[in-house]
Amino acid sequence: MVKVLLKVLAIGVGGLALLFPVIYLIIYFNISRDTLIGILGIGSLAVSLFIIVFGIALFFKASISKFSLLRSFLSTGYFVAGIGFWNLINAGWLNVTFI
Repeated sequence: MVKVLLKVLAIGVGGLALLFPVIYLIIYFNISRDTLIGILGIGSLAVSLFIIVFGIALFFKASISKFSLLRSFLSTGYFVAGIGFWNLINAGWLNVTFI
């Protein structure tokens, strides 16, 4: 389990290392606020998909309990996906009509 946590930590550090050049490019090219929010929304959805798939893979491969899968991976993945969809709606990239 420690190896898995170290891999996840390494992925997080790699993501942070990629964040700074992206922020520099956004500032340099003067991208609008809506575009930035849309990019963050897509990034959030990608991260949520990774979290959910990683949790399901651990469920089948490492035999973690269903409770651990729900608590640690699926609930977190759905929360991040909700943030991603909210960002896409705010950016105007996703139109939602409530009846």
